[in-house]
Amino acid sequence: MRKLWAVSKLLRSKNVTSAPVETGQPLVAVIEDDCAARKAIGRLLRVGNYEPALFDCAEAFMTRPPQPSPACVIIDIQLPGLSGLDLQRQMRESGSRVPVIFTTANRDAAVRENACRQGCWAFFVKPSDGDALLAAVHSAVNRLSGSSEAS
Repeated sequence: MRKLWAVSKLLRSKNVTSAPVETGQPLVAVIEDDCAARKAIGRLLRVGNYEPALFDCAEAFMTRPPQPSPACVIIDIQLPGLSGLDLQRQMRESGSRVPVIFTTANRDAAVRENACRQGCWAFFVKPSDGDALLAAVHSAVNRLSGSSEAS
C-alpha cells in the first residue's frame, strides 16, 4: 500500500502541480493547515482526475468557497481557529450535504466516534493511504450516480 507522503514525493518528480485550473473534473476542496500535506493531497487528487481547491484553514474556505460547489470536502480535524468538526457542523447547519472526509493525526477513538456521529463519509489517520483516500473520494463524488467505476 502506498502512503500519501510517498505518493507526493513520486508525483513531485513527475511535475504534477497543485495549482487550481478549470478542468471540468469534479472539484474537491481540501482544508488542511499543514502546507506539505495540503499540497500532497492536491497532487493525489489531480492524479485521480479531480480538481483540488486548497485552503489552509476553515475560515478561508468559508469566506472564499470554491465555485462551482465542491463534490466532496477533505478536512483536517485539528485546524487553527475553527476545527474541522466545527466546520462540518456549520456546513450541515447551513444545509450543505457535501460529503466530508476527515483526516487527522489524532488517534483518539473518541475523535473518530464524534466525526462518524456527525456523519462523515470517511475518516483517515495520517499518514493516509493514498489509494484508500482516492477510493473514498471516488465513492463520495459518485454517491448520487450509483457508479462504482473509476473516473
